[in-house]
Amino acid sequence: MRYAAFFAVRFNQDIVMTNIYQPEDINAENEQSLKTLVRTIRLSQGQFSLVLLRCNYTNLQQRITARLHELSPIKISELSLQSSVKTLYTTILEGIGDEAPFSLMVSGLDAVEDLDNLLTSANQVREEFRKSFAFPLLVWVNDQVLQKFIKLATDLENWATVIQFNSTTSELVSLIRDTTDDIFAGNFTPNVEICCEIESAQQDLQWRRSEMAPNDKASLQFILGYRAYLHEQVDTALEFYNQSLDYWQEHNLERQGILLINIALVYELKAEKSQVDYIKYLEESKDYLQKAINCFEQAQRFNLVAKYITKLGDVLRSLQAWDNLQCLAQKALELNQKYGNALQIARNYGFLAEVALENSQWHDAISLGGQALRALSNSKEHLHYRSLYKFIIARAHQALGKIVEAIKSLEKLRVVSSPENNPQLYISILETLRALYFEEGNYLEAFRIKQEQIAIEHQYSLRAFIGATYLHPKRYCINSITNKKQQAIVAQEIAAAGRQKDVDNLIERISRNDHKLTIIHGQSGVGKSSILKAGLIPALKQQSIGERDVLPIVVRVYTDWIGNLCKHFPDDIDNNIEAITAQLHKNADNNLLTVLIFDQFEEFFFAYPNKNQRQCFYEFIGACLNINFVKIIFSLREDYLHYLLDLNRTINLDAINNNILDKNIRYHLGLFSRAEAKAVVESLTEQAKLYLEPQLIDELVKDLACEYDEVSPIELQIVGAQLQAEKITTLEQYRQLGTKKKLVERFLEQVIKHCGVDNERCAQLILYMLTNENGTRPLKTRSELETDLKTFDLISDIEIDLVLEVLVGSGLVLEVREVPANRYQLVHDYLVRFIRQQQAPELLAALAAAREKQKLTEEQLIKALQEKEKALYKEQQERKRAEIAEIEALVSLSQALFVTHDQLGALVASLKAGVQLQQIDVASSTKKRAVDRIRQVVTEVQERNRLEGHSNWVTNVSFSPNGRTIATASANRNIMVWNLDGTLLNILQGHGDIVWSVCFSPNGSKIASASADNTVKIWSTDGTLLHTFKGHTDQVFSVCFSPSGNVIVSASADKTIKFWSIKGTLLRTLHGHTDQVFSVCFSPDASMVASAGADKTIRLWSTDDISTKLIKTLTAHTCSVNSVVFSPDRKTIVSAGADHTIRLWSKTGNLLKTLHGHTASVNSVSISPDGRIVSGSSDYTVKLWSKNGQLLKSFQGHNGEVNGVCFNCDRNLIISASADRTARIWSAKPPKPKSFELDELVACGRDWTHDYLNTNPNVRQTDYI
Repeated sequence: MRYAAFFAVRFNQDIVMTNIYQPEDINAENEQSLKTLVRTIRLSQGQFSLVLLRCNYTNLQQRITARLHELSPIKISELSLQSSVKTLYTTILEGIGDEAPFSLMVSGLDAVEDLDNLLTSANQVREEFRKSFAFPLLVWVNDQVLQKFIKLATDLENWATVIQFNSTTSELVSLIRDTTDDIFAGNFTPNVEICCEIESAQQDLQWRRSEMAPNDKASLQFILGYRAYLHEQVDTALEFYNQSLDYWQEHNLERQGILLINIALVYELKAEKSQVDYIKYLEESKDYLQKAINCFEQAQRFNLVAKYITKLGDVLRSLQAWDNLQCLAQKALELNQKYGNALQIARNYGFLAEVALENSQWHDAISLGGQALRALSNSKEHLHYRSLYKFIIARAHQALGKIVEAIKSLEKLRVVSSPENNPQLYISILETLRALYFEEGNYLEAFRIKQEQIAIEHQYSLRAFIGATYLHPKRYCINSITNKKQQAIVAQEIAAAGRQKDVDNLIERISRNDHKLTIIHGQSGVGKSSILKAGLIPALKQQSIGERDVLPIVVRVYTDWIGNLCKHFPDDIDNNIEAITAQLHKNADNNLLTVLIFDQFEEFFFAYPNKNQRQCFYEFIGACLNINFVKIIFSLREDYLHYLLDLNRTINLDAINNNILDKNIRYHLGLFSRAEAKAVVESLTEQAKLYLEPQLIDELVKDLACEYDEVSPIELQIVGAQLQAEKITTLEQYRQLGTKKKLVERFLEQVIKHCGVDNERCAQLILYMLTNENGTRPLKTRSELETDLKTFDLISDIEIDLVLEVLVGSGLVLEVREVPANRYQLVHDYLVRFIRQQQAPELLAALAAAREKQKLTEEQLIKALQEKEKALYKEQQERKRAEIAEIEALVSLSQALFVTHDQLGALVASLKAGVQLQQIDVASSTKKRAVDRIRQVVTEVQERNRLEGHSNWVTNVSFSPNGRTIATASANRNIMVWNLDGTLLNILQGHGDIVWSVCFSPNGSKIASASADNTVKIWSTDGTLLHTFKGHTDQVFSVCFSPSGNVIVSASADKTIKFWSIKGTLLRTLHGHTDQVFSVCFSPDASMVASAGADKTIRLWSTDDISTKLIKTLTAHTCSVNSVVFSPDRKTIVSAGADHTIRLWSKTGNLLKTLHGHTASVNSVSISPDGRIVSGSSDYTVKLWSKNGQLLKSFQGHNGEVNGVCFNCDRNLIISASADRTARIWSAKPPKPKSFELDELVACGRDWTHDYLNTNPNVRQTDYI
């Protein structure tokens, strides 16, 4: 409570001003506070102390930090928190490494996304701060953070000293004035943090009773309005904007226009939030935009007209005012030719293309869409707009009857588009594609696309109800206001229905030491899987428990439960129980809490009907219960709870007192109460902007609850989905169109229609066969269903597989995995009566007649046996068809992976197909088609192996001189040493920050590394740290041995190059670069050193004498030079730059040639013994060039920037290091099978993939060939 008075005055405008703070000499007070802080740091050496540095302004914080470093005789280390951090204690622990600092300053707390949880967990482990941090800990806080500190980390805050720093009144006024000037000028768009600073400035000025000039006050109101807009507080935003407008419309026409634009944006946001007043608010937005454009025209600011006129086009498009949009776009095109940019020109062509589409001018739509795309042809950005214009063209092709072309275009769009950028566009693509497939009779693909569409609509809150399928975590599109991508959150149904309480209860159980095991149980359809998938798991991923990060691991398929568990571990792990338990111990040591979640656990008993088969799993569970920081959750239907007694009887479960069904272990999940169901409906419809009359909601909940006063979650979703599909929003419509019963029936009809008109009768029959007259849901295999259907002789040409996939995918039917065959069951008992009542009288009569005929006569028994024989033969044929289908799927997968440049994945898939093809007889045409595709992959593969093990991006890579060993450096602070075959030999740990560079000594016995921790380290290849070189005052980016191995040269961000003896004696320091030095290397004869840096130059230095003089400076690159090397013959120097080029120079410094080909920064170059050049770039590619600069090959496969490349000395191999956390080995020569026969292709492919399959930790057991 020490700051209660302070916060009362600071944050409550109703409290009368007190004389707590007098700002007459703020600079002197800040200086005095600094002296106090320096004294505190000095007196707290060797012991823990916590100092909270209260400051609300970034610039002031930076000035105070710089001044503190000047005043303090004790070194102060700094740690800036990432916004994603979850814990304070472990982040600091990892940040300081092995050497404790004299003092540590922590910043960035105000930007942490989950600050509440971070502070809460820090308070829980406050004693660990005292035990582990024997130094002063200085933490920057603003007022908002300090409030939370006091509230959530009370005990920790009680230990703290608070030292306050303030800005002067003139600085605060300048902050407001300069910020608004920049915003009005369009120099930047303010974010939440800047708006918070401005609000703090306002409060400080009010506190000091400082009067603001009218123009400053109007500027402040503008920013406060923008802050409210960022938080979607639309009414508050409008209030502030209008107050600011009152001033600027009298004094500045341009600023008046900017304010009108921002008011228009608020009304557009109001439209997005309101279904009822959508058009009204869009009209308001349109009017304000038009007024703004008029202002800009009066001010003759035609560049601003060009900038904002497309926003008016967006609103007209939303209003479907096509004639107005056409006129506007034509006018805007003229403006954009002079004042606009490529995107604005493209936008207006796009508007005209949409108008043409709406007017059925198909060819014009194609032409205008093409012009829009051509306007963007020189840019890799604006993916959303390119997708939109391609979608317009595809719709025009559809209208012209070019169905194949339309489908092809839409499928490509489906791959490259992302729902998070614009979910509505992505959904429109899916909707159009689904309609085309359905029209073509490809019902299964149409259904799959429909399911994806429903899931996307629901995840992005465009659909209130999802039907009978599982809930998913909610997602948000990239925020158009803040341009930030938000994380998946707990699904709205979970939070709204009181299920958030269940999630909180489960998390509370997991956090307690006395709850090692939790069993979630409830009846079918109650939402057990949904609360895990859409509630508990995303919640665990977003928070820590104590100071431990949580690793939830979910298993839902049990046929290979060991393999499924292994997939969740990032480290190199064998596919066995011992390896998994060892990893769980390692997780505990690495500050992780592992939560093993076994969902739909009843399926485990069906997968392993033999008790002996279950023993292995039981023993694993027993072991896990005795591992610290491992928790287990079973989720299963309550009618299968007794199965768990088998586990209880089989092994010793002392950890849970040998009572697996103890009431303290079980967690029951029940149906919704009426109040919970109503809350779900209200919440979902509000978020999806689906307006339902309150009277309708009440009636709906009453109908759903029936006589039991409880609501089934699945029934609520099914009825709600049909309400939305039929646009029933009033109680009158609900009563006219049929209440709950009719809605469920129509939902079933809709699912049946998804099967296609040819298969509807089959679907009706299968649903009926999955019910019986007792009102229960029998389990039936596919063969049983087919036999029943054939016996009744009611349909022909049954598409049973298609129908079953649709029924299972719709959530109406469960597929229960069993041995020897899976069985199918209706998802819920309550559907039985609807299905049985829905069937037509003639179908019931036909079924009754068929059953009457089935009396057990001898003749019929013989016939039944014959049918069984036929069924067995058909099953064998089906198995063969399934094997052929699997081969074709593997071949297709291989092609897809190859197209996306996953070469090793493609090769493994093709080899698996080839091996299966060797084992069965297939039609020659099928075999030829498969072999041709396998041959293509085998003969064109370039990637030889993939080194995976780093947990962060790989920065650099080096081959040993004999080519048999590889060293990789990473942002995870480690160096990994590998055998050429991919076996990990050693991990070198010791750097305190990113390792930027690594290289072998000429004899291969030592490794040198350079790091962002300002040091160079020398290691033996067995991992022993030999020497640490300290001398650079900033990050060291590059390190290189001399040809003799006796001297080491390093390059640094401190703009210097340093020469060291092998034992670490600093020999000399070279000055000359005017910015950071990124690369340095010796010439092969050691007579010269070349360096390259951010000052766009390459500098050549003579090493003939002790003085080491600058010979020449090479200046042709237009951006930073990232890498430089000498050719083996000493005649050529090769450099790589951020200007996308590679340049070849003579040793005297003359530019010989410039190589173009990369489309982004070239980060690394290397030269082979025969003079070939290899380069790696931020465009994700590796390129191989002849010594004369001719492009020979491009290697694609990395999913991130390529940071380093290196040649193997005596083999035709290249290795590359990437931000995708891998190093990849490439061969310049693809495999050469002796022939193109299947056996030879498989043999050749097996040889190629041998190292990858045997050493890569991410290879699954099923990938072994």
